[in-house]
Amino acid sequence: YDLFLGRGYLEHAKTITEESEKRAVFERAEADLLKAQATNPLNPDHTANMARLYSWWAGQSQDPVERQKRGLVSDEYYSRLLVLTPNNARNWSEWGVLYLTILQQPERAFELLDQALEIDPNYDWPHTILAEYYLQFAKQTDDPVAKEEAFQKSIEHYHKLIELSKNLNYFYGLASVYQTMNDLDGVILVLEEALVFAESPNDIWKIEENLAAISFQLGRKAYSLQHALNALAAAPDSEKDRLNQLIQQIESAP
Repeated sequence: YDLFLGRGYLEHAKTITEESEKRAVFERAEADLLKAQATNPLNPDHTANMARLYSWWAGQSQDPVERQKRGLVSDEYYSRLLVLTPNNARNWSEWGVLYLTILQQPERAFELLDQALEIDPNYDWPHTILAEYYLQFAKQTDDPVAKEEAFQKSIEHYHKLIELSKNLNYFYGLASVYQTMNDLDGVILVLEEALVFAESPNDIWKIEENLAAISFQLGRKAYSLQHALNALAAAPDSEKDRLNQLIQQIESAP
């Protein structure tokens, strides 16, 4: 009962914007979860909830000192949690996210995420975290060697995700890496592959339109026109005027 009551207060706290009220609800969640943990200290759910509670609470603070303080409390709970659940890839991943986003120690985060992948190499979440991290790092660094290495690591993780699941979001993520690298040929190859697995008309026309627009940038008029026509055929009526304008633009190009 205390476990679910504490969780309920935590979820309620996430909906509150006023700081003093949010803190009061957080403290109520903390009290109930501590009571639950004291009732059964070897149940890992209780320790996991305390770790998540403080991780979330750290993320709410704009004060770097307070953020670090709460993050370290979460870290202590995660260290206890992984004694209780050493083979739980999700818990290792959550701990890695804490170090990546709150404690700002990416090297330690990578160790924890690698541990999650060692336990379960086919667990998609660590790959998703790392793919996005390396993409953002590549965008921010001015070191050309580090930038290229980060792009390649992001690409590797997205390829693994696509291998695990043909989820279109993974294709879109990989396409965004190539887009950021200004490798438009790479974007086209990824979108062409995504099109094979697209089933919804809503996905199909959007991919077709992107293929049309990008190939038009590259001067491939015939290829671009075909994909624009494909997009028009699959698109809802609300999009047809805009796509017709794109077709006219392609047809009038030299």
